[in-house]
Amino acid sequence: MSVPQSIDHSVTGYSLPHAYWMAKASDLAYKDGAIIEQQARKWGFDRVLHHETRFTPPFRWRTPRRTRWPVTG
Repeated sequence: MSVPQSIDHSVTGYSLPHAYWMAKASDLAYKDGAIIEQQARKWGFDRVLHHETRFTPPFRWRTPRRTRWPVTG
């Protein structure tokens, strides 16, 4: 597959080019708000909505050798 040059905004199902753009958007989600807006406009989106959440997991998870407790602060 060659790298798609633009996002097809009418896609409703799975395609490799659409999966490529979803991966790019996922990476963009971790960037600064101004960078997100700038790139989204380059991709043809006319509006950008932001949602920020501080992730503080209230659970523990196990690995084969140990139990880990998430700590924040």
